[in-house]
This record gives sequence, structure tokens and C-alpha cells, in this order.
Amino acid sequence: MSGMTEEWEEGTTENSTKYFVKIKNFGKKMKTWANGRKICSEPFFVRSSKFELIICPNGVDDDSENYVSVYIQNLSDFEVKINLEIAIESKNVSWKNIQIEGLSDDGKCEQIGDEKFYLHGDLINDHVLDQGTLTVSAEISLAWEELASDVKELKSDVKELKQEVVNLKNMMQTMGTLLTSKFKALESSMKSSLPCPECPICFEEMKPPAHIWQCSQGHLVCQTCKARPEVRHCPTCRQEIVGRATVVEKIAAQIYSDKDNIAATEVPDTASSVPCTSRLRRLPPPPLRRMRTSYGNDLIRAMRDDWDQVVDDDF
Repeated sequence: MSGMTEEWEEGTTENSTKYFVKIKNFGKKMKTWANGRKICSEPFFVRSSKFELIICPNGVDDDSENYVSVYIQNLSDFEVKINLEIAIESKNVSWKNIQIEGLSDDGKCEQIGDEKFYLHGDLINDHVLDQGTLTVSAEISLAWEELASDVKELKSDVKELKQEVVNLKNMMQTMGTLLTSKFKALESSMKSSLPCPECPICFEEMKPPAHIWQCSQGHLVCQTCKARPEVRHCPTCRQEIVGRATVVEKIAAQIYSDKDNIAATEVPDTASSVPCTSRLRRLPPPPLRRMRTSYGNDLIRAMRDDWDQVVDDDF
């Protein structure tokens, strides 16, 4: 404190220092100052740790009145561990590996010292005062310091990273919902654009619940045409029609049932189903398409020649 004290350091090394505070008119201050009133030194450093020496001429409270109280205060933002010795002339008090917290968020500092360091009467009897002046020293060696400023910065970074992780999770959930919607739309679009298998005889799409038959080569024909007596072989390859194309039926049911609200139900495998006459009446005779075999051409021609007779017989 300017004008009231003289301050200096001795024996300073990288990890230690001895700090002196000479207080003028200290005898008068012991008599006139209220307890709790204090004298604070200028801040001094040991490495990165910042300290302050505090002297209360008449104690810190009613209990320590008539005593000289002396403390060291940690002004750093971080915790430290020190070896400390406070001395007034030959009287001293020491602490080994004492841990002192740094500045708290509300600006308070932890102090280490002795509130009843020196009784006023003993101080006078020991002739410690030099023309009313008192010299107090604090020797500090640093055992350990936590770079809490870096720790706080790291904690702040961790907090920011956690928030970024939360933001990324939210973004991924949003993207997942969007992608799910896009995939469903794409699936629906693909289903609507997939071609339906077509019967090579009547050229009708074989949508569910139509039954589909196949030859040994995998060529398809609808149930209605397969049931006609003149259809004995595959019109495409002249191979024998061997059975139901159940795999194709299931695929068609999966693709078209949702779209057309048609339930794919199982129907007994019989070849005796009567062709839908109403359907035959409203359909014109199937056009002649080029087939891969002469047998197919002959079959289609025969079907066209007999078309009117088939309709008349059904009705």
C-alpha cells in the first residue's frame, strides 16, 4: 500500500520467494484500528501463481482482537500447493504442502495464516517494533500448481463440443427422418413405375389376384388363357406349361396390392376355372403379335378364327 508500507523480495528462485512488508506507525494502528481492518501487500508471483500478504493490526474479529493477524491469500485462478512460513522477527509459523484454492466464481479467495499470530503485549515486550514500524515476511515455495485457467478453457471447450454433439445428433435425427421419407417416396415411385407382367395370349396385365402359370422355360401365361382348351403348350417356346409361377405372383402382390388395395389371396390350383365371359364380351379379338415360333403364330391365328364361336358358346 503506497505510503503506508515498504515492500521487497529476497532470495527469489523459479519456485520460491521471500516477500517482506514493512508497515509504518504500526504501534498506533494496533491501538486505533478496529478488528477486521487490514493492510494488503502488492501482489507478488511465484511462477504463474499470484499471492498477497494480509496483515490485520488488531485481529480479524472480536475473538482475535488484541492480536496481530497475518495471512497469505491466493489470487490465482487456480489451485496451488505451497510450503509457507510467516515470520515477524524470530516468531514464525509454517505450513507444509498446504493446498490453497484459487479465485472462486464470486471473486472470493482462500487464505492461509494465523488470526492470533502475535499478541500485542508480547509484541511490545519483545521489542519487535522498531520506532513503531513492524516488518512481516512470508516465504513461499511452490510444491504444485494447477493451471486452472487452462482447465477452465478445456472445460469450456468440452462444453462446446458436447453441445456440438447434441446438435449433430439432432441433425442426424432430422436427416434420418428426411431420408426415411425420401426412401418411402422413392419406393412408392419405383413400385408405380415397375411394369406388370403381361400375358402373351390376351395381352392383359397379370395383376393380383390373377393366378400366373409358367412353362419349363419360365414364360408366363394368365389363368384365364391357360384354362382354355386350345392352350396346351407355351405360346412362346412350345414347352409344356408345368405349374404356377408363385414367386412372380408374390412379387406382383407385394408391388401392386398396396397400390390397388387388392388382397393377394390363395386360390386352389385348378385348371377348370371358367373364363370371365363379361370380360370376353367387352374385349375385342386380340391382335396378332409376332411370336418367336411358328407354333405361336398358328395358335394365335386359330384363336382369332375361333373367337366368335367361343363367345357365342359362353353365352
